[in-house]
Amino acid sequence: MKLHSLKMLSSLVGLALFSGATFAEGVASPEELASTVKQAIADKDAKAISSLYYWEGVTPDFASQLNESFEFMLEEPVRKADVQPLPDDFYAIQEMDGKSYSQNLEVVGMIRLVYSLEDDSIIATMPYGTKDDRYYFTAPVVVE
Repeated sequence: MKLHSLKMLSSLVGLALFSGATFAEGVASPEELASTVKQAIADKDAKAISSLYYWEGVTPDFASQLNESFEFMLEEPVRKADVQPLPDDFYAIQEMDGKSYSQNLEVVGMIRLVYSLEDDSIIATMPYGTKDDRYYFTAPVVVE
């Protein structure tokens, strides 16, 4: 995979202090979310990645863009996927193109993906939240 593609992925996923979709039932734990997304990447299965997101409230245009970004995630294997606490500098509201966005679930932590590169320089983080005691990746929604 080209380094610029991984940097773009990191930006998209990080922009994703936006990331989102819905696994019909969610998963039971953050650790299961991490291991499931790692396996989906190993299987080169963008639909499986999408199924881990909670999509409620996400516009069709943004959902389409986010789903397209999953293809970048499949270009290199992930060496490690782990659960990280919510960073102190996490902002619940993000500004982009003159619009304000928040996540469609309260973000409670991050899943960190470390790609199989020698220096671990490419790391993507994906926010997750809970609904009905199940875990999902979150997605951005426009703040009205």
